Amino acid sequence: MLSNLGRREEALAASQEAVDINRRLAQTRPDAFLPDLARSLNNTGAMLSDLGRDEEALGASQEAVAIRRRLAETRPDTFLPGLATSLGALGQILASTGRHQDALAVRFEGLMSIAGHVERHPQTFGDLARALSRDYLESCERAGAQPDSALLERIVRAVGANRPTREDRAPEALKARIGAILEAAEKTGALDEKALAELPAGLAEKLRTAWAERSV
Repeated sequence: MLSNLGRREEALAASQEAVDINRRLAQTRPDAFLPDLARSLNNTGAMLSDLGRDEEALGASQEAVAIRRRLAETRPDTFLPGLATSLGALGQILASTGRHQDALAVRFEGLMSIAGHVERHPQTFGDLARALSRDYLESCERAGAQPDSALLERIVRAVGANRPTREDRAPEALKARIGAILEAAEKTGALDEKALAELPAGLAEKLRTAWAERSV
């Protein structure tokens, strides 16, 4: 709730407190509380990433993946979806820091982890599988790699949707680029002309106009 209100530092503090509590509980009853610890670490990693604290974000997200990987080894039917979720979160942090090959690897693993579940329970895991598919295709594009067509076709058959395409990510990717440009401008006091040059010409001009009006 704090994060949705833009109170990111307070949100992080609350999330870190949840991590501390769940960590203490997991020390005495790991079977009961390790899943909660992993969930809290996921949340903390995302909040740290939003604040630009990339190394701390990676540490929290990697710990969540490690916990869920161990859980999935003993009870795959129960914990593989959680592992897929944590891998997706880790992939997002890696991608945001420019580590596209690493992001590709974990997103592929996440998609593989959920494939069997979405085939058996498409209504339950369809949204997660679609999101992981889109992120995986984005990483393939950024890393210059060919996607695993057989894996994607498994997901398509399971969810009964059209095969995800790289174009599906275009509006979202453009929105993210605009957000990054504006966020950087807030810090520096000026728009990055090099970044603007990579946008469609009409959109770049609209951003310049809006920024100029805002600065008056």
